[in-house]
Amino acid sequence: MSSPITINLVARETLSERTLKLVFQRADNEPIVYEPGQFFSLHIPTATGQVTRSYSVATLTDNIHANMELEIAATCLDKGQASDYFVHAPLGAELTMTGPFGALTLPELLPSRLILIGTGTGVAPYRSMLPLLSRRMKAQPDTQVILLMGVRQPEELLYGDDFIHFAKRQQNFQLLACYSRLPVDAQLHDFERQGRLLQHLNELEPTAEQDLVYVCGHPAMVDDVWTYMKQRHFSVRQVKREKYLLSAAAPSAGG
Repeated sequence: MSSPITINLVARETLSERTLKLVFQRADNEPIVYEPGQFFSLHIPTATGQVTRSYSVATLTDNIHANMELEIAATCLDKGQASDYFVHAPLGAELTMTGPFGALTLPELLPSRLILIGTGTGVAPYRSMLPLLSRRMKAQPDTQVILLMGVRQPEELLYGDDFIHFAKRQQNFQLLACYSRLPVDAQLHDFERQGRLLQHLNELEPTAEQDLVYVCGHPAMVDDVWTYMKQRHFSVRQVKREKYLLSAAAPSAGG
C-alpha cells in the first residue's frame, strides 16, 4: 500500500443527472503521478467514520508527469456515504488518497485492433488515455481502436464531446455509443447505435488472433463481456477487466 497523500477538493460540477465531476489537488502542491488507466483510492470522512472508495483517473493531460490535478467522475448513489460527502463538501475540503493502482494501462506495442468497452463512469480511464493513445497510434498507424460506450440514453454519455473530437482527429479511432433505452424511431448520429452494448460488440466479430479488449464498468456488464469473450476463445491476457464495485471492499475502481 502506498503512503497516504493529502488532497483538497478544488472544483465540482455536474456531468449528468447522477454523476459529478470532481477535481482535486495535492495539499503539498506536488504533481499527481499515475499511468493513464489507473485509479486512486480516496479515504472519505463521514459521520460514522472513514470510508474508502476507488475512482479511475479521468484527467485529460498531455504531461502526466507534471500533472497537478486529479479529475474523477463519481456516481451519486441514493443514501451513499461517499455520494453525500461529495455533494455537500465545501471547496477546499481535505481528505487522503492512496495509489495509483490497477493494470488497465496501454501496452507499448498496440495490437492490430484495440477494443475499449465501458459503461457509465467506466469510460473515465479511456478519457485519460487519449493523449497517450494519440502518440501510440501515430507511431503505429496500422492499429485500429474502437471505443464502445454503453449508456441508457444520450444525456448519460460521459465525456462524449472529448471522444467525438478525438474520433474526428484520429482516422483509425471509432466511437460507438450504444443506447439501451431509446425510442425505436429516434434520430441517431453516425457514431450512435440503438440497443445493448453486447449486441454491437458481437457485430465487431472480435477474434483472439488480432484483438486486445479492455472492459471497465458495472460488474454484471464486465462478467457478461468476459463470458462472451471466452466463448470466442480469448484468454485472460487478451481481456483486461476492471469492475466498478459500489463498495469499499477492494481496490477496484468504483462510484
